[in-house]
Amino acid sequence: MVDYRTHRSIAVGPFGLGVCITWTSGPTPEELLKILGGDASSFSRCDFDEASELALDEDVILAGRLGRWTVAVEPAGFQGIQHENVQRASQGGQALSVFWNANIDARVVHCVDGRIHAEFDPLRPEEMSGEDPSLVLSWIEALDWNDWSASALAMGELFSGEVLDEAWLAMPHQCAVVLPKDEPETGLDLSPTMRDGLTSDPRLEAIAADLTVARLPEITLLCIELASATVHLDPELTTAVVAAVRDGSTSRETLQIDVESLAAATTAEAFNTQAEGSADQLHQRATALRVLALALDTDPFRAAWDSTWRAGDLRYGPGGHIRHGILRELVRHLAVLV
Repeated sequence: MVDYRTHRSIAVGPFGLGVCITWTSGPTPEELLKILGGDASSFSRCDFDEASELALDEDVILAGRLGRWTVAVEPAGFQGIQHENVQRASQGGQALSVFWNANIDARVVHCVDGRIHAEFDPLRPEEMSGEDPSLVLSWIEALDWNDWSASALAMGELFSGEVLDEAWLAMPHQCAVVLPKDEPETGLDLSPTMRDGLTSDPRLEAIAADLTVARLPEITLLCIELASATVHLDPELTTAVVAAVRDGSTSRETLQIDVESLAAATTAEAFNTQAEGSADQLHQRATALRVLALALDTDPFRAAWDSTWRAGDLRYGPGGHIRHGILRELVRHLAVLV
């Protein structure tokens, strides 16, 4: 049995506004701080409350031993959840990183010897990705995800066999300030997981690197692709919509009417069906069709804005909601230029 009482206590107490915790089997505290971007010249010793106070002005990481494991705690950071960092931290062993913030952007990543074995959103634990999530799936089945933040912390206990508690947080540990990275300023409001999703997708990264209104049709096309793949729309219909948007076809208004009619018919079918589970699937299909219809607007900004907005009503598989969030943020950023 996991120590839910402790996990709930610190989830709503010290970690109430967000946290990033990384458990590792290999590095020492000093090594883990460096892996996560800590400035060696800033090394000192402090407890969690002192680190939290420092974190009001700059990113700070606390790292120490917990049993035979090394644990890093970031009061307001996200270094540990970034793929490149947690993968490095797991070299020659394992690492587990848990992250959430005040906006309820949350992520859990499990790595083994530099490879991501499992990744999921603790608010949607059924949406799993990774090379070999079998171990994490067994942990998920043992936990109550209605209490997602406590369960996310309980993952660390199942992973390490140790409980991260308030006594550990009250002890002084190694502390470091995170070195700033020389990265171009995009102006995009992206969470750590969205940033990872952006940099791992060449098409999204190219759009973000040259984010002008001329890119709006590309964003719309990616939204069409995402919506269609999510509910497995007819490939011929999807191809026709993509061609109309890409070529600026004069027939797009006629096609838009046809797609809207198909969406309305699908919604009517959903309300009339008696089969269990079928109505929900039909409603999702109707939503995706409406995304395609909105994408056919002759105004490039309205097409991108309205289609990405409606796509927010879809239920995505692994990584889908991250991709949608990136597309939505790209359009939001361009709104001031239109």
